Amino acid sequence: MGASPHAGKSVLLIEQGFLKSRAGKPIHGVELFRLFLLRQMIQLGVDVTVLCEQSWKPILEERLEDARPNIVTTPSLRGVVATGIPAALFVRKPKPKYDAVMFGDPGRGLLPAMRIAKWRRLARRYFVMSHRQPKDEVCRAMDKMNLDVLAVSEFVASRYRRNNYSRNLDIYYGIANAPDFYPPTTPRPNDGLCHFVMVARLPNISKRLDWALEAFQSLPDDVRRRSRLHLASFIEPTDLGIEGVICHPWLPADRIPELLRQMDVMLAISRRETFSQAIVQGMLTALPIISGDHPVYVEKMDTGGGLVCPDASAVRDAMICLASDPALRARMGAIGRETALARYAWDTDRFLTQYLFRGV
Repeated sequence: MGASPHAGKSVLLIEQGFLKSRAGKPIHGVELFRLFLLRQMIQLGVDVTVLCEQSWKPILEERLEDARPNIVTTPSLRGVVATGIPAALFVRKPKPKYDAVMFGDPGRGLLPAMRIAKWRRLARRYFVMSHRQPKDEVCRAMDKMNLDVLAVSEFVASRYRRNNYSRNLDIYYGIANAPDFYPPTTPRPNDGLCHFVMVARLPNISKRLDWALEAFQSLPDDVRRRSRLHLASFIEPTDLGIEGVICHPWLPADRIPELLRQMDVMLAISRRETFSQAIVQGMLTALPIISGDHPVYVEKMDTGGGLVCPDASAVRDAMICLASDPALRARMGAIGRETALARYAWDTDRFLTQYLFRGV
């Protein structure tokens, strides 16, 4: 195998998430993606420098022991603005410049650091990865800075379009460890039950745990007796005391794939998402999805990988339908997996070539 075409290129990461204290908090969602991306860029020969609040340094050193980036720490100074400004001012300006500066998760707090990085001419290219919808004024400020944007979903990109964003605006995102998520290689033992699973950081109210419980508890008695609702996972040990509801303690990321292979249907019903790695994990595992009607879910359900539900009663009806029809579960699961493999399996080489180092 030849050398990576990206070997020797350099990038400076200024991400809002890395500029916030992470002390004592679990690593999940976007944070896990950031760590996967760092590892894969370094393994492809990219020289990576990360600006981060000081609590991130031991996390990066532990999680990226065999692929460690250059780490520039800044003390926690009460917010992204105060933390990001000195970081952007005092980071070393190499000769030659960085090939790219990548700004992540843009918001008002990150704008001063973005402006400073451009004023200092730290890099040949400036690029934004947008995990969420920025405020209108942030979109306009970024447009004036001539920043290309990669949005993680059509939902996120729609905010830029609404502001007539004039720079390159692309959509690409996915699961960095997609190969870890696959259907069971042997049929799951038939226990006569239909196992529903909800994967979320619980008990976060935005995840609509109330919908899941209301739907499950309102199932007809015969359906409920042969169903189980798995809630994965709670930050603190939790027992809701509801028959048929299994509360899982906090699960590290590497245990999620095997859990999903023991399930039959996934519930993805959060009211606030910008991409939802959980739903893609379920799709890759060939689970049919019962989703909410948030645009982030709807755009992933367009090929028929599940059922879209506007409220708790619709979730109940979908649970009744899928609990009683294994053949439908299998068909929807296969469609969802095909869709996820085609759209949402992350490729770092593609990201570097088509987006981060475009024109470099």
